[in-house]
Parts: sequence; C-alpha cells; structure tokens
Amino acid sequence: MGEQHTPGPWIDGGSLLGSARLITNQNVAQIACVYGVRPKRESAANTRLIAAAPDYHAIAKMIDRDAGQLDAHSKEPAIISYDAIMELRDAIAKAEGRSLPSETTKATKLAEPSLLEGHSDG
Repeated sequence: MGEQHTPGPWIDGGSLLGSARLITNQNVAQIACVYGVRPKRESAANTRLIAAAPDYHAIAKMIDRDAGQLDAHSKEPAIISYDAIMELRDAIAKAEGRSLPSETTKATKLAEPSLLEGHSDG
C-alpha cells in the first residue's frame, strides 16, 4: 500500500531563525519545516495547517467509513457520525489556531449535572 506518514498528532513546534517554523510530533521529532514566508503570522498559519494534516486524514477515513454503504451512483444523503463531525471541527480549529470545539463541549457536559441540582421533574 506504500509508505505510511509519521503518526499524528503533529504540532507547531515553534519558530527557528527568521520566519522558519518547525512541525513536530509529540516526541518533538521534526516532521517538516516551513521556510521563507513573510509575514511571520502567515508562516505560523501555514505551519498549523500542515500540522493538522494527520487529523484531516483520520477524519476523511471516518467519513468514508460512515458513507461506506453508499454506492457510487447513490443520490441518498450520507449519515455522518457525531464523532466525525466533532473531529472535523477540532481539525479546522487546530488549523486556524482556535480552541478546540470538543474541549468546549466536554467542559459543558461536565458542568451539566451542576445545572440540574435542585431541579425536579415533579
């Protein structure tokens, strides 16, 4: 099937000299380097986008799995899992340098029981 990419997650490993930025894995092994883009914020944005590549690949596989029952000529809408949607939103946020929506969702779910204290259905 060919060579496999370095497993994710990949992260923005920070800047080097000038506007060059590293992309590393969690073990700080260098995956790639983005060179020569100015201004520096554009270089940082490119680095985040490249670092999100393994996330996008995993999501594409999830969506393909979810849509696997459809044949090539089907006009039926595919049903995509909630997990795939949340992973997609997280990858987009990571590439754009925003906080991950799933972290907000997790925090909201953790807070929900306290919202129900003292509430009765009677």
